[in-house]
Amino acid sequence: MRGLFKTHLAIVCMGVLWALPVWAQAGPESCVLERWGYVLDPYEQDISAIETIETDAGVVRIFEYGALSGDYAKLYIFLLEGTTCFSRAVVVGSFTEVNARLKPAERGPEGRFFHMGIFTAQRYENLAYFKVRPAFDDMREAALGLLGKL
Repeated sequence: MRGLFKTHLAIVCMGVLWALPVWAQAGPESCVLERWGYVLDPYEQDISAIETIETDAGVVRIFEYGALSGDYAKLYIFLLEGTTCFSRAVVVGSFTEVNARLKPAERGPEGRFFHMGIFTAQRYENLAYFKVRPAFDDMREAALGLLGKL
């Protein structure tokens, strides 16, 4: 079943990327995958769809990743659907680039530092840092607070 969700997400992502010229001029509705697809791609990590939520801003699709692996290792991704594509993404993960800036003593008990960030078509912003693996329920609440009221 996991493979099916990963395949579905990959097909959605590819379809969005192929359709770029149609909506690339959509301004705030521009697709987050246009600029950040290389970061948001699951690469070698397994990915499972775990929830879909209707919010005032649109539908939020929530995915959970398998074992941390790769330069852009992710725990969770929260994708806000726009009218034509995913317009924003909140990611909780442990990226190699972030960890490389820290001394080993600054990392948590897993030898990693975790972070939450928001991606739009225009920019990326770090929102929070964690020495320990953040709990899903806390990240869900924070992500929905950010994405659900835009």
